[in-house]
Amino acid sequence: MKGPQELAGADAPTVLVCDDDVCVIEIVSVMLARRGYKVVTASCGEQALQHALRERPDVILLDLLMPGMSGWETAAALKEHAETASIPIVILSVLAEADTTAPEGQIIDWVQKPLDDAQLFSALEHAVSARERPFKVLVVEDDRDLAGVLTATFARHGIETFRAAAANGSG
Repeated sequence: MKGPQELAGADAPTVLVCDDDVCVIEIVSVMLARRGYKVVTASCGEQALQHALRERPDVILLDLLMPGMSGWETAAALKEHAETASIPIVILSVLAEADTTAPEGQIIDWVQKPLDDAQLFSALEHAVSARERPFKVLVVEDDRDLAGVLTATFARHGIETFRAAAANGSG
């Protein structure tokens, strides 16, 4: 991970911060900006989904306990869209990770409030490095319909697919 001075500029990771507490948004935004991150904010799950679809952030910091759409509902909605499915989600919550059961594959890390700088930036480094190595899959299937289903399924999860051409020219 690059140091704070090296993050600035076009290559700086964008973090979408979603929390219904304005004070948390302000504090986290300042912390991130000081380290060179670009910051997009949302105060509810619906807004986070809209911003994520439009901005395509590198990481999403997501509160769980929000009115309306909860953090879990927001994470599930993000994973349903091909455009946002591969964006790593870091939970930022007063709840301890041990006290809740995260749905499989929805989150990459967990930071408990009150915030610990080292824990927050460690989680962001982990998420950004995971994002920098996208999954790629080679689909080798002679049944065009099945290959299409496999490709669509992988795409829903943000996985880039390539299809091998059939040796006999029929695929």
